[in-house]
Amino acid sequence: LKVYAQSGEQTTPGGDELAQKYGIDAFPTFLVCSASGETFYREEGVPLSREDFSSGDVSTPEAIREALLRGFERQMESAKKAQAELPQFRKKFAQGERSLSFLRDYLRLASQLHLSTEVDTVFAAYTRAAGSVRKAWGEEPELLGVLGTLASMKPRYQAYAWEILDSLTAAIPDTSQLLALYEEVSSYEMATLSQKVGKNPSALADTLEALLRRSEKSFPALAHQLTPQIATLLLPLSQKDPRITERAFRLALQAGASLISIPGGHHSSEESKSAQTHISYQLNSLAWACYESMTDPDKLWVAVGWARYALTLNPESWQIWDTLGALYLKLKRKRDALMALDKAVTLAQKQGTPEREYQGTVELRREAAALPD
Repeated sequence: LKVYAQSGEQTTPGGDELAQKYGIDAFPTFLVCSASGETFYREEGVPLSREDFSSGDVSTPEAIREALLRGFERQMESAKKAQAELPQFRKKFAQGERSLSFLRDYLRLASQLHLSTEVDTVFAAYTRAAGSVRKAWGEEPELLGVLGTLASMKPRYQAYAWEILDSLTAAIPDTSQLLALYEEVSSYEMATLSQKVGKNPSALADTLEALLRRSEKSFPALAHQLTPQIATLLLPLSQKDPRITERAFRLALQAGASLISIPGGHHSSEESKSAQTHISYQLNSLAWACYESMTDPDKLWVAVGWARYALTLNPESWQIWDTLGALYLKLKRKRDALMALDKAVTLAQKQGTPEREYQGTVELRREAAALPD
């Protein structure tokens, strides 16, 4: 059964309610359920493994379809395994089994299935049995992935992860594993915060900046990655509360400068190209957020600079040309706006983009054409 949620006109009737019932906030999410509706397997994201990407097996549409089929087969095998194992874990737990190895495996399974109440019970038993942060998470760093999954389920686990940060840093020498965990925890925390945008923009801005300061203190590399994301969240808030406009733009300036200064901008390796594309879309997000929220021409010209630099990294992105054209339109630069928007439409059509996706670009071009010469 395929259900669309949070998809506008494409949303399946009752789809949003089902997504809420099963705690789904990432798309796609695959659930395997019993006849009673109980979930016994859950996986988020497209079912392609890292090996599928790194081996070049997804270079053609046919190869992608074959890789997806293999991914679904892996999912079904995992689902069968989870269905078989879960009753045994429940039985042993009810009988009093509390060994660390058992509780670790049970916590992995319960978190994978997003069994909220069960996770709380097993997590409490596990942390009691471990007795210390070092023993709970430092002896088996791979379990940090479970903590990341828990953070996606409840804010209380986000808070717990930050609370034990210093202890984890001392217990786990491999900071790359910790960085991966806190990237995940921070992204879930920002997603939780972004749902509160309309309630108190100024308080939300304070909280987001506090999150960034906490990251700067603990993991400068993480703060480097979070700054563009937080700036992109803060800029639209200035429309709801003008008092935070300068704070938001100051952070955006910091984010833009940080992205532009990242080394390795024009290497030819595939890894470098992927990094360039990622940076270009982060800069584009900043520039678009400025277009939507700023009216000061000086600030808009800064955003033009971000978009133009993004195009040096990713010149075939019609979305970035669209952003550049929109900024020129807002600045009343008719000739520049028409040039950029025409380029965006041409690239979108050349790349086979559905017309509905670039319809907004076409409308912006009409506005630009109507500007006085």
